[in-house]
Amino acid sequence: MAAVTSTLVRSVFAAVLGMFYFGYNTGVVNAPAASIQQFTNLSYHSHYGTYLNKAQQDTIFTIITSAFIVGGMVGAMGGGFVADKIGRKRGLIVSQVQFGKIAEIILTVSV
Repeated sequence: MAAVTSTLVRSVFAAVLGMFYFGYNTGVVNAPAASIQQFTNLSYHSHYGTYLNKAQQDTIFTIITSAFIVGGMVGAMGGGFVADKIGRKRGLIVSQVQFGKIAEIILTVSV
């Protein structure tokens, strides 16, 4: 049996830290669940004149939470590719400008 190397220990530590970070971010989203559900209910009421029932609120909150997690996963997988192609600093700048424009369009259309 091979000895435990420092590289193996660091790799296991990084993997465990990654899972801790994932769990922490999930908890951060779940902590304000009542506020997010209240906001979506009031927003729905302002657009359609009726309130959501509890099941509908839970469904929307689940979609929001899932989008947060899936978006983080996709961003993490694509971030390395972008950093390799154009560098980390330029990659951050490009992504912020690009997603800023997308957010601007979405907010303009949704009003």
